[in-house]
Amino acid sequence: MAATASPRVHSSAAGYGAVDPPSTSPLLPSSTALHRDSCEYLFKFLVLTQVFMYLEAGAVPSLLQQFTLTFRLSPQEQGLLGAIVYISISLASPWCSTLFRRFDPRQLLGVSLVLNNLAVLGLACTPTSTWYSKSLLISLRGFVGLTQAFSCVYSPLWVHDYAPKAKRGTWMSYLQGAVPVGITLGYFAGSVTIWLASQGPEEAATALQSVVSAITKAALGINANADIVDGIDDASMRLCHGIYCWRWPFLTQFALILPLSILIFFHRVYVFIVMGLSGLFFVVAGVQFWTTLYLETNTKGSMYEIHISYLIVSGTGPIMGVFFGGWLIDQFGGYSGPYHQMQALRVCMVLGGAGCLASLPVSYVHNTFSIAVFLWLMLFCGGSILPACSGIVISAAPPRLRPLASSVAYASYNLFGYAASNYIPGFIMNFIIDPSADADADPSDLGSVGSCNAACTYRIGFRIVLFWSVWAFFCLTCGAIESGRNYAATVTAHSNGHRNGNGKHHTMEATTSHQPVFKSVV
Repeated sequence: MAATASPRVHSSAAGYGAVDPPSTSPLLPSSTALHRDSCEYLFKFLVLTQVFMYLEAGAVPSLLQQFTLTFRLSPQEQGLLGAIVYISISLASPWCSTLFRRFDPRQLLGVSLVLNNLAVLGLACTPTSTWYSKSLLISLRGFVGLTQAFSCVYSPLWVHDYAPKAKRGTWMSYLQGAVPVGITLGYFAGSVTIWLASQGPEEAATALQSVVSAITKAALGINANADIVDGIDDASMRLCHGIYCWRWPFLTQFALILPLSILIFFHRVYVFIVMGLSGLFFVVAGVQFWTTLYLETNTKGSMYEIHISYLIVSGTGPIMGVFFGGWLIDQFGGYSGPYHQMQALRVCMVLGGAGCLASLPVSYVHNTFSIAVFLWLMLFCGGSILPACSGIVISAAPPRLRPLASSVAYASYNLFGYAASNYIPGFIMNFIIDPSADADADPSDLGSVGSCNAACTYRIGFRIVLFWSVWAFFCLTCGAIESGRNYAATVTAHSNGHRNGNGKHHTMEATTSHQPVFKSVV
């Protein structure tokens, strides 16, 4: 894949697999290996890859009702259809760092993208009338997630090492913003499919054919610059290095993941932020997956009103949020270093509290416009948290553990965030739904378990998703507190060291060196 770079690894007196300085990660090459223009060019391809890979994540929720009617899915199976892709990503993510050291990341990412496209094609061609149709549909979507993990794990590591320090938060926000862009475009494509299908098959086929033709012509017009990667030694990436420098069988390398994972969990800031982001993704993915069904059963809005409202909310809220969050964190000096990490987490804590407050009233109002306003505020605040927290997850871990830290974090996001938000509400709703219930007497009440119709059932599931934001806010608060303690300990250590060595004058310099540098906006 053209969007990756290979590090210079050599064998020298320093040991097998030594890396040319000043690399900050044992997985990635030296930051001087690529020119700034080349880094910016490659970064554009990383962003486009993120957008294209998440198109199906938006199309499935948009077409969930059609999947339900075609394959006769129960609420639990609906949740499994949404969760299986993230379960697969969480299973594949821990192995990515080992595979990237064993094989050329460029080739590995290229193969994963080809397999991802084939899996999406198979998902689109799933038969609907055979006995294995339902299982095949869910299995193919799981394979889609399995092939997505490689790009998703590698991208934040690449940005952390190659983004200009002054723009690191902004680049991370672009990378995070690509995900809701892809989801929104996929949701839009699903909505257009529904609208065209309601007009008749001939009109729909003609319109879709013209759209596909236009996209194909645009894609064929892209001319990638192959010179960027021509000078890179392909064989160098096949050498493992850093903490994984032993040439042992794969089974031994996989077994080494467990003790390294234990080392990661000794870093409390890392643990709290990963837990907080997992809770955030639980809410965001749950809103993305269940909103359409919730609005169709609990409001009187038309199909067009519901889909257009959700497109506006999901297409502007999180995207504007990640850009705002990246810009805001850059104004506070970024997230590198103890002081700026503490400041960034305090900002994230405030934004998380605002998003938590915005999520609570959503399921208690039954007007589509009011629900859209609260959801927009919640998604905006949640998106604002992502750039800083995504960078802190990487910077909080020691350099030798950062590839594994990124893999473990991404596995947690998908298993306890995306997958759980799709499957757990569906699993609970499967036990409380009563198809024979005709009316929902009190929309504001949870309803009795014995007589809960579709509207009541989806309302309970949606509240489970929304109230999970309280847990995410709690974890962010704990992370901010722990980061403040780390900063205080760092200042104390510097002060004591300078006092013992050079006296009071250097003590003041060490203390003031941690003060923020707030960049003014002109």
